[in-house]
Amino acid sequence: GMLFNINMWYKITGHTMYGVYITCLGAFITVLMNVLLIPVYSYHACAWIHLVSNLVMLILTYIIGQRFYRINYDIKSIGFYVILALVFYFIGNALKTDMEYVNIAIGLLFVSVYFIICNKKENLIGIFLGKNENKDSQ
Repeated sequence: GMLFNINMWYKITGHTMYGVYITCLGAFITVLMNVLLIPVYSYHACAWIHLVSNLVMLILTYIIGQRFYRINYDIKSIGFYVILALVFYFIGNALKTDMEYVNIAIGLLFVSVYFIICNKKENLIGIFLGKNENKDSQ
C-alpha cells in the first residue's frame, strides 16, 4: 500500500519511465530470488522475496520521487508503525505453540493492540466515520 501511495509522483510529473525502470528492477529481483531460494526454502521464500522486492521498489521510489516531486512524509510516524508491527510479528513468532487456536488468539491479540495504538495516535475510527472534521474551519 505504501508503494502505491508514493508512486504517484512519476505519473504527476510525467516521468513514467522511472516507474517502468523501478518495476522492472522489482520483477528482476523477484524472478532471480525465486529461482535461487524456492528450491531451498519452498513457498515461504515467495512471501519474503515479495516483501524484499516491494521494499526495494518503495525505497527507490521514495528517494527518486523526492528529487522530482518533494512530499514531506512523516517518516518518524511511518517508521514507528513499521517497527511496532515488526516487534509484534517477532514476539508472535517466538510465542508460537503447537496449538493453532492459541496461535490465532495471540495473533488476534497483537493485531488488536496494534489497532488500538494506531487509533489512539491517528483517530482511525473517527476518520472512518467522518468525525474528524477540523473544528477550526467552522
